[in-house]
Amino acid sequence: MPETSKKLAVWAWVLYDFANTVFSISILTVFFPLWVVQQIGDGAWLVNLATAVSALLVFFTAPVLGAMADLRQRRVPYLVVLTVISVLLTAGLDLAGGVVVGVALFVAADLTYQSAIVFYNALLPAVAAGRGAGRISGYGTAAGYIGTILALIFLTFFVSDAETVRSLLGP
Repeated sequence: MPETSKKLAVWAWVLYDFANTVFSISILTVFFPLWVVQQIGDGAWLVNLATAVSALLVFFTAPVLGAMADLRQRRVPYLVVLTVISVLLTAGLDLAGGVVVGVALFVAADLTYQSAIVFYNALLPAVAAGRGAGRISGYGTAAGYIGTILALIFLTFFVSDAETVRSLLGP
């Protein structure tokens, strides 16, 4: 693999960590739980239940997905498909008419998000070949922290002052 391709692979791997951490902080940790609380009041139990259901599904599916990643040695297509599905399901949260649909979309989005991470993690040895997996993983972690900070700043403004942001974005 040419040096340019190797550098591009590292950048892609690091930027994916930046983006997936944004999902983790914004949907899993902050804004989905706030939405549930707005919908039903004391909704922490429902968020915890939905997260547990998703984790249980991941528990059963991750070994199968990991075996597929090892057997087929084609990780990127699975990563892309699962990521796109997760993005679409997350976008669907905006269209959720009620709590039941919102929670179902959340569980599905989290399942596909966590499943994509199986393939993402499986890419590290190939991406880091000759560069040190710890170093490349560290770059990804740093990018993830930066993504978390930027997401919290940007999205908090977007959510707390939605009308102003809407007027800035136009029709």
